[in-house]
Amino acid sequence: MPWGPRSPYCDLAADHTGTGLHLQQLDVQLQPAAGHGQLDCPAQRPHHRHGAYGVTRDGRPVLAIGASGGTKIITSVLQVLLNILDFGMSPSEAVLAPRFDCQGDLITCQPRIPGYVRDEVARHHPVAASPSSHGGMGLVHVIALDPATGRLAGGADTGAGGMALMVP
Repeated sequence: MPWGPRSPYCDLAADHTGTGLHLQQLDVQLQPAAGHGQLDCPAQRPHHRHGAYGVTRDGRPVLAIGASGGTKIITSVLQVLLNILDFGMSPSEAVLAPRFDCQGDLITCQPRIPGYVRDEVARHHPVAASPSSHGGMGLVHVIALDPATGRLAGGADTGAGGMALMVP
């Protein structure tokens, strides 16, 4: 393709304090020490990992999607993918749509999910509201390619410091 390789970019930088890794988008310090909550035992990988995925249609790339957010990456990326592929949202609409996360028995919802929806879910599962309307879930960034026109579109999570940007 004339515009070359494409990929969502998740910024991971070294922490200059010497305590571990610093995820710039989340402003979270990872403490790689035995007994710390981020690691269950020495030499184990931290829960905070970046996920980057590609989606193809008929063997051609149509989406590049990535997120930071540890254990919340999977549900966040899945919700954005469903918003685009099943509900026909643009990348920006899909990333900006309210999300939820399920860790164990608890379902955490962004406050932008209407109360009547949270109340209905609470009839069957414990529900908690996230403290922030944006962020608090996996921080998703996505690039879409329209195979018919070659046009690019992107979306960046407002809970992070990133943006959708095309560099010629």
